[in-house]
Amino acid sequence: MLMVGSWPVLADNMDYTTVDEVDSGISAMLQGVSINPCTKEALLVGYSGTVYTYDWKSLPVRIQTNTQEILKAVAWKPDCSEALVVGGNGVVLLYKNGNTTPLQSGTTDMLQDVTWTNDGKAVIVADRTGVLWWDGNKFYTQAFPDTDVDFLGIAWKPNGNWGVVVGGKLTIYRFDWNSTKRIEPPLGVDRNTTSLYKASWRPDGSKVTMVGQKGTILDYDGISFVGVTSGGSGYVVTFLGIRWRPTGEFAIIVGDARTIACYEKENSYPHLPSSMKTGLLYGVDWTKDGSAALIDGNNGVVLRYPAKAKSSSGIIIDNALVTAVGVVLLLFAIGVVYLFFQERKERMKDKAKKEKHRSHRHGRRSRHRR
Repeated sequence: MLMVGSWPVLADNMDYTTVDEVDSGISAMLQGVSINPCTKEALLVGYSGTVYTYDWKSLPVRIQTNTQEILKAVAWKPDCSEALVVGGNGVVLLYKNGNTTPLQSGTTDMLQDVTWTNDGKAVIVADRTGVLWWDGNKFYTQAFPDTDVDFLGIAWKPNGNWGVVVGGKLTIYRFDWNSTKRIEPPLGVDRNTTSLYKASWRPDGSKVTMVGQKGTILDYDGISFVGVTSGGSGYVVTFLGIRWRPTGEFAIIVGDARTIACYEKENSYPHLPSSMKTGLLYGVDWTKDGSAALIDGNNGVVLRYPAKAKSSSGIIIDNALVTAVGVVLLLFAIGVVYLFFQERKERMKDKAKKEKHRSHRHGRRSRHRR
């Protein structure tokens, strides 16, 4: 991967400095997105019980949910078999094979976020309680000590045995199945007026990045904070979502005021101009190979990053089209070579016949003279 300034640039006919808006046909505010690691099926969730499935080719298709609650987050299970959708009034929906099934979570809390552990358990953030664990059959509640803050985001360490929960007033917890530990936030960030909304681990597990109000970005390596960005960077907006690219080069951060940022390390991110005129961006997720990300937000907006590159004439260059043209040209070249050698072979045959004929005639003349 090449870097031009802070912009990621890959030689794959894609424009990593902007986004494309997907024609979603959705009007509801969207809050979360998750992409199946195996099939690339994307689930988009939001207000009024909204769940859509998107195949990257046609318009998203709405899935029946039988709820009008706000749906805040969605996450596919690592084995790609199913996904959990969570939201208001303790709603948990199991999505599988195009259908949703309600699960009894045992709480009326707003469920803010959801992730999966490496061994296949689901972990859900309950805003006033802590976390709910789901083992596929039963829910278990793990209460956190703080009761005066909202717990808002969660991230589980890749190939690890613990995760983090973030929330209001710079609340950060490290937790596993058996224990919780509060992490003191770094100095220099206003605890009373700064909420952390979401967190995402770098794929190698070297650090977890947390984002929130006043342009706050915190990098935590499990021992200490290795990066602190807040306010002074010029980003006074609120960051509402983050997801590290699976290949690890950078993360996409989204938020209010149409914010989309590429983030690598402390104070190192540029701002992508989105095609939205106004609004909030909440959810972001990547395909497993890191080739594309989807971002969603209010008014049913769905954005694809990176955008398809444009030629100097302004025509969008589609990778599939480029590949198809390449195959056609290759087959044409093979055909030309084949015809060339066939023609050469025929000429050689004709030449051999003529030589044989001349030799035969010469032999007859020689016998006639004798």
